[in-house]
Amino acid sequence: MKKTIAALFAIASAAVFAGINEVRITFSTPGQDKYADGTTVLDGEWYALVCTKGDTKEIVDASPIAKDGRCPWHTFVIKEELLDYYAGGVLGVCLLDTRDFGTDPSGATLTEERDAKGYPVYNVMAVAKGELKLTSNFATAPANAAVSAGSYDLASAGVKDPTVTDIKVVGDEVLVTVANTVPFVGYTLQSGDDKFSFMTLPDVKSVNGNASGTITLKAPKKDGAQFFKVSSIQ
Repeated sequence: MKKTIAALFAIASAAVFAGINEVRITFSTPGQDKYADGTTVLDGEWYALVCTKGDTKEIVDASPIAKDGRCPWHTFVIKEELLDYYAGGVLGVCLLDTRDFGTDPSGATLTEERDAKGYPVYNVMAVAKGELKLTSNFATAPANAAVSAGSYDLASAGVKDPTVTDIKVVGDEVLVTVANTVPFVGYTLQSGDDKFSFMTLPDVKSVNGNASGTITLKAPKKDGAQFFKVSSIQ
């Protein structure tokens, strides 16, 4: 499915001769799309057409169009004068998490901060549709599945791996203290009888990170040895 902008440029150039000056990509998701903490995306959240070159991701076009937990049909545009600039990159559509936890720790408010191009400053992005395949200057590219909590590229956003700093038993519970968390990600515990095999515990509640970076996760105490590992929710 991999197509480069260079190929798109050749397509668009032929289209320009016929009087059409832009590449247009119509996109939608089936929903329910989720943030990395497992909550449904807010109305007015941003979806973006993104160009990836190596480790660099750049927004080509974006709009605040989320409604009822999904991206309704929307047309992203690559202007003719920018086709050469994006040559050699790979296109994809991403969901941005633009929640402003500094203003509203509940995560119910989207940021009003914008970058130099007028796009929102975001916490992290998730691929909703990767490596778009275009066969003309106008293409339809619906996503096959909703964006899940595990879809986000946390590493590229500079999100650190959570670190266990303390484990203690209180009554019939094991309390695990975790550092290096962020407010827009949900964390949970995986457990195992040894350090090689872990599974997510169904009776453990996930917890969002916070501004301090430190949270506490709880798990039922069991007989025998227990090994724990913290992970972001999927």
